Amino acid sequence: MGRLDRENLKANGTPEEWKKREAALRGKLTEEQIPRLAAKVREGQEKNTVLMVRFITQSFRLPEERTADWEKGLSATIQFDADMLLPEAHQGKGTIFQRALAAVESGLHGLSLTPEEQAAAQKGLEQFRPRQR
Repeated sequence: MGRLDRENLKANGTPEEWKKREAALRGKLTEEQIPRLAAKVREGQEKNTVLMVRFITQSFRLPEERTADWEKGLSATIQFDADMLLPEAHQGKGTIFQRALAAVESGLHGLSLTPEEQAAAQKGLEQFRPRQR
């Protein structure tokens, strides 16, 4: 587990294994590099969150001018650990997709919709929810 290379990083693993990988990476970086890398990782996570929220809300088929500010507000509610170096080591709160979907679902009441638009939004959300087997 001590090796930190591309093969190791691509491999799937348990949350504990990802924490070990993150600790190994942290051990190879200088004190100056850690906050810079963490900021870049957080920036990437935030950008991906905005894109994921937008992807989900596009399924509502509402005009962008009606949802743009709302989407930005939703994306801002999703917080990431400030010291995160490997996102996979911080999946306790869910993946970006899971967190974006939860934010859209819980924030839907903040958007003034007609009954038809509300039905379209629920239909759009339904395609992203896990299916019961």
